[in-house]
Amino acid sequence: MPSVTTAQLPYKLPATPRQQLQYLAAVVDIPYSLLENGGDAEIQALCYAMLYRHLDRYQKIEAMERIRKLNGPLLTRVMNIALHPTYVNKKWGVWSMTTEELLADKKFHERFAKFASIIGVGASVTSVSDFIRELKKNGKLTRGGTVTLVIWGAVYLNDKVLTNITAEVERRSVIRELELN
Repeated sequence: MPSVTTAQLPYKLPATPRQQLQYLAAVVDIPYSLLENGGDAEIQALCYAMLYRHLDRYQKIEAMERIRKLNGPLLTRVMNIALHPTYVNKKWGVWSMTTEELLADKKFHERFAKFASIIGVGASVTSVSDFIRELKKNGKLTRGGTVTLVIWGAVYLNDKVLTNITAEVERRSVIRELELN
């Protein structure tokens, strides 16, 4: 059974193990201080964790063996990197998504944003001041106010997700462009 390596990640990593750890820590949002004394074992554990949802059952067993060899706080973080996108929500780790999944998700969120802008859903200064004025007048949140908050929340969250997805797509394409030159 072949082991998972950095070559299977959608990135072209820097040459040295230290730089690779710095790069991967930034991608998966782990404080580099947890990895700064690491080496090949930590790099491979991160690779297994990032690709975990795409592994077969034997590779998942290997992944857990590699991850469990890490130290306390790092072990917990890397275990979460492997398990949350696999068993809870794949979108919690955009780095775990295939490029095809990422682009499809990006397309969906762009359509949602376009639709919201076409129908005029958003939080303008006027609508916020109207909302606050209505809240003060009634002394409580009305049904219409609740709907407004839900819509604003959906638009805000969509924008945040789209920003994260776009950043990941750019991270992958910038590296691919460097590889071609």
